[in-house]
Amino acid sequence: MKTIALFGATGRTGQTFMEKALSAGYSVKVLVRTPEKLKLVHSKLDLLEGNVLNEELVIRGSDVVVSLFCHVKVSPEDLQTQGTGHIIKGMKAQGIQRIISLSGGGLPYPDKD
Repeated sequence: MKTIALFGATGRTGQTFMEKALSAGYSVKVLVRTPEKLKLVHSKLDLLEGNVLNEELVIRGSDVVVSLFCHVKVSPEDLQTQGTGHIIKGMKAQGIQRIISLSGGGLPYPDKD
């Protein structure tokens, strides 16, 4: 079974996706800023603490990337651009060619993100 690198696991969509992926037998590696927000414990869940703006380790050993992260109140205005750039850079370094991305983040900032 494949391993999924998941960004945005503590959000509503991310939590739902993570639970369904684990139930389907996938291994899931998640990158979270605040680990205590993630209450789920599972043998196929690998939690890494970090930030999408400065962390690419979650991508190593993954087969596909799922990006569900979005803005929070303290996020920089160009979070989507910067974070997605970091993810793509990590994917290229690891030879990963598949990404699934969903976000409404950045919509209030069309000139900046």
